[in-house]
Amino acid sequence: MIMLKQVTTVIVNHNTAALLSICLSSLRDRYPTVPVLIIDNASLRSTRLRVKKLLTNYDRLTVVLNSANVGHGPAMHQAMKMLKSKYVFTLDTDCRVVAGGFLEKMLKVFEDELLTYAVGKLFLLNKLGLHTGVEGEPYIHPYAALFDRKKYLRLAPFNHHGAPAVLNMRDAVLKGYWLESFPIQRYVYHAWAGTRGKYGVPDWDGNASEALPEKAKSAEKMLRRL
Repeated sequence: MIMLKQVTTVIVNHNTAALLSICLSSLRDRYPTVPVLIIDNASLRSTRLRVKKLLTNYDRLTVVLNSANVGHGPAMHQAMKMLKSKYVFTLDTDCRVVAGGFLEKMLKVFEDELLTYAVGKLFLLNKLGLHTGVEGEPYIHPYAALFDRKKYLRLAPFNHHGAPAVLNMRDAVLKGYWLESFPIQRYVYHAWAGTRGKYGVPDWDGNASEALPEKAKSAEKMLRRL
């Protein structure tokens, strides 16, 4: 039986300290022993200090502070190369874990089918990389997904793109690996608005939150209410 000790969670952060704190706390409420690796993509000094402070609040937590913003996909790739665990659970900062038990169920999918590469919310992407509900390339969205790390290292890496795993997923399918749909949305709430670059604002916390567009501010409020 596949055990939780074979899983590491990866969270990439860029100036989203407030959301990161909520995300990490919600994960640890359900999975207190699963190791977490935070890759900080050259955040502002104030954010980096808040990220480093998390080390005093949580054990089994590793923080890497990048000197440059390499992008979300490349930072996930960086984590995949650093880690030794068999499975990696990727989690975006604009997520909040609202129920436990999902990692065990996702691991069971890997146990039942040895060709499984990724488990999570399955989308179909058209040639422009946009989600369609009818046809297109299969894509497991990495906002909350479980990956077989060794299989990942045989594939095209995550890249700097709006859909950072698209080339990786395409390569996985070509190599005969399986992308398995899982209703992660029942367990992890995703605000779909936590990436600073998407909104072009300086930060997600403190006074900088005043600069957030209404959609982004609403997303953060919803996270706090859950």
